[in-house]
Amino acid sequence: MLRVVCYMLYHMYMKYFFILGSNPTLSLAEIYSLLGVRFSYKLIDKDCLLVEGGDLDETVMINQLGGTIKIGRIAKSALSADLLSAVRDTCQPEMGKKFFFGFSTFGKVGPTKALAMKLKKALQSDGISSRWVVSKDKNLSSAAVEQSGLLKHGMEIVLIKDSERILVGVTKAIQPFKDWSFRDYGRPGRDDYSGMLPPKLARIMLNLAKPVVAENLLDPFCGSGTVLSEAVLLGCTKVIGSDISLDALEDTKNNLAWLKEKYQKVDFRCQLYQCDARKLYEIIDDHSVSRVVTEPYLGPSRNHNNQQKVIKQLNDLYSEFLVALDRILKPGGRAVMVWPVFVGGSKKIFMQPSLGGWSIAKPLPEDLVIKGDITARQTIVYGRVGQKVWREIVILVKK
Repeated sequence: MLRVVCYMLYHMYMKYFFILGSNPTLSLAEIYSLLGVRFSYKLIDKDCLLVEGGDLDETVMINQLGGTIKIGRIAKSALSADLLSAVRDTCQPEMGKKFFFGFSTFGKVGPTKALAMKLKKALQSDGISSRWVVSKDKNLSSAAVEQSGLLKHGMEIVLIKDSERILVGVTKAIQPFKDWSFRDYGRPGRDDYSGMLPPKLARIMLNLAKPVVAENLLDPFCGSGTVLSEAVLLGCTKVIGSDISLDALEDTKNNLAWLKEKYQKVDFRCQLYQCDARKLYEIIDDHSVSRVVTEPYLGPSRNHNNQQKVIKQLNDLYSEFLVALDRILKPGGRAVMVWPVFVGGSKKIFMQPSLGGWSIAKPLPEDLVIKGDITARQTIVYGRVGQKVWREIVILVKK
């Protein structure tokens, strides 16, 4: 009985680290959407999140998330003077086999070269040959971890400064970057001229929508089917796509067929319609859709000669679309949309559609918000320096 209680307590308070992607706030929001209040959170260095609570399967989590680079488990906690001992205790090399190890650090840990040399010496004294995997960057990338075989023949040791102590963690899973690239560039239907939603961002948006896999999910501007593809990989069994373009629907059809061939375990039903998104109620029953995730038309991809005219047209389009969406979404339904942000120098112009019966949901609790990373209306902006059109991620709920 005591053993059972100890096991339950151990797993109740497991501590993990999540290494966040290029937009840490978006990555944070995705994690929080999945794990919620059952766990506690602490951000280190803006790109490392400590998560404490119940038992997680790191491999399952990394394959579900779109915005997390690595997930690992905290093994030890030590003062700086005792760090070598804690790291050595964390290592679990097999006798007679070469042990590979590398370091990544978050918080004010300092250089790891001296620690690595001491660890090699300690391992050698135990009769274990080792190799320290280094990188020209401060931390090891997912590609470096995979290519050096750290998850198979050793470990990536992650050191995190938390107050006066240093947490010693071990990476358990890395983002399947090859798989993401394959789904992005390997699919048959691509329209680079019109622009495409990256699969990772589609996955993040789906997780923000909290999809119910047994119910139906709609993308009313489905384009080449990126959202629908990621939805079925998450386990959504019924997906609906619509678009005003027949070419886009053909791309979606081809991409979903390709997905079913390449990922043979996926099982889903898909309905595709050619339809103006403002008239969805003509083809979809009222209050029949559970979740909506979409990147609508963002304006002309080239030559924004009359920006004010484009913005007015998009505001009208989105306002009318939200009225139609209100009819077909079930009570308690949730929609996650992209709205364009037009960037010129240091100036950003945001869309202002009429929300009608919708309100914008907060993506994160106040204590997890990174200052300056969430807009006044509780949305997250996603983009890179040099891009003329950024994406604003908006979570909508029915009032």
